[in-house]
Amino acid sequence: METGPFQSYCSPYRNAEQTAHWLEIPSSCTNALADCSYGTWGGMPLKTIADQHPTDYQKWLQQSDFIPSQGESLFHVQQRAIQWIHTLTTHDFPSQKTIMAITHPAIIKGLLCEVLQCPLSPNFPVDIAPLTVSSLTHRRKWRIHQVSTPLL
Repeated sequence: METGPFQSYCSPYRNAEQTAHWLEIPSSCTNALADCSYGTWGGMPLKTIADQHPTDYQKWLQQSDFIPSQGESLFHVQQRAIQWIHTLTTHDFPSQKTIMAITHPAIIKGLLCEVLQCPLSPNFPVDIAPLTVSSLTHRRKWRIHQVSTPLL
């Protein structure tokens, strides 16, 4: 959504929508920014997953293309986000516009890997903290503007 010097988009998940509302930032929600679907693992503590599915858990920690039961891989999440961000450049995107994404760590990490042109890894060495802002700019190519900047 157009909001002055930047455009704001958010995940359709409730926590992202509430964050946008709390910040009073009008945002367009898009499924492309939805968090990774963890399938049957959704809502389970990591210890429980590790105890009940040790082999799959190890694969999930090591392979970006591993798909948890009825879920989606981190690779798929990244491709979904990349496809979305590249569509922004094909619609008369102003060259000095900043994109704000109110979303989830998996999405942000996937986009950072794309911009940095590095392989996606479940162990990508950047942490995205809750209630932080990450933004990218586009000036002939995507650039990282800020990552995990605290809101408070």
